[in-house]
Amino acid sequence: MKKRRQRQVLQVVTAEAIRSQEQLRSHLAEQGCRVTQATLSRDLKDLRIVKTTDSTGSYRYRSLHEPRQQTPRWSVSGNLIVIRTQRGLAAALAYEIDALELAEIAGTVAGEDTILAVVAQGHQAADVEQKLWSILKK
Repeated sequence: MKKRRQRQVLQVVTAEAIRSQEQLRSHLAEQGCRVTQATLSRDLKDLRIVKTTDSTGSYRYRSLHEPRQQTPRWSVSGNLIVIRTQRGLAAALAYEIDALELAEIAGTVAGEDTILAVVAQGHQAADVEQKLWSILKK
């Protein structure tokens, strides 16, 4: 039941510009899937669906795994990794990086479309970048 519901959530969010949980609940109800707000919130977190801004500046839900027009671009400088994302996704991706709790990452700072990851002392940024990329692309 949960897997089926979550597939429906992902399908709706990918196909439609969903701007609120209430709108998402309404779409799901039209498909015969009734869900509480609390359950929907848990599903969004489990599915790594975040609220971002679109090209018009309006909010909408988007999966971190949704195919993007551009994949994140990475560059390394000293002990810093700079990651460029699609507009509105940097904070969500930085949260995912922080949640990994890698000893090699001292922390992240996110803007609208850029993340700065600070590599911890004693680690090589290029090695950390490769490790991080291999984890996140899954």
